Amino acid sequence: MNLKRKRARAIGLAVFFSLLWWTLTDGSPQQRWLGTVFVIAATAAALRAPGKGRRPLRPRIHTLVKFIPYFVYQSLKGGFLVAKLAVSPQRRIRSRYFRYEARIPAEDVPARMWFASALCVFPGTLSCGYQGDVLVIHALDEGLFDIDSIRKLEGMISVIFGLRP
Repeated sequence: MNLKRKRARAIGLAVFFSLLWWTLTDGSPQQRWLGTVFVIAATAAALRAPGKGRRPLRPRIHTLVKFIPYFVYQSLKGGFLVAKLAVSPQRRIRSRYFRYEARIPAEDVPARMWFASALCVFPGTLSCGYQGDVLVIHALDEGLFDIDSIRKLEGMISVIFGLRP
């Protein structure tokens, strides 16, 4: 890899890790010094990470641009539904865990992380986490759980990362 490409990759990783840190700390100015250490360490680790003989797994920008409006819409819809449940005391909430067999391979960690993170803000979903290839999803109300939306999201994330949906 030539010097220009290495520099561009390092800058891209540093920007990504900076945005990640800023998101995790809600932009707190008290966390800047620790964030700087995190960004430098994470960028250095990512640059030194050995390849596995596969092409690098990076988001495809043109497909990511198509995904953003869908993600924003689902996030707003999810927030609205949670607020609606919170202010309607007559409705009984039926929280439940669901198991979803993930089709994104375990070695494609960034794609799996994006999928699980994006799913956490979708309507009715509180949290989720992997147990092997199974994604355990905690749904706020079982009536809001939509398997078709989860499959659609997984397909979109697969396309963004250049995987077969």
